[in-house]
Amino acid sequence: EFHQLEFTCNVSKPLPGACMVTKGDQIIDQGYPGALSRYTLDFVLLYAFLPALVLLGMIGFKIRDKIVHH
Repeated sequence: EFHQLEFTCNVSKPLPGACMVTKGDQIIDQGYPGALSRYTLDFVLLYAFLPALVLLGMIGFKIRDKIVHH
């Protein structure tokens, strides 16, 4: 949501603390240091969970079938 976002400041009525952040990437980097540099890796790891959980579920059902039918 903040990636590559630009903020403009009202210089005629400056408020204390206003204009400290002018780019959305600064907000991301302050909240999650280093996140912008490992963006692709984070998404790959996140979406690797789906097939891993499906595989774990399939293994669990196979084990349950063998236990129940013996």
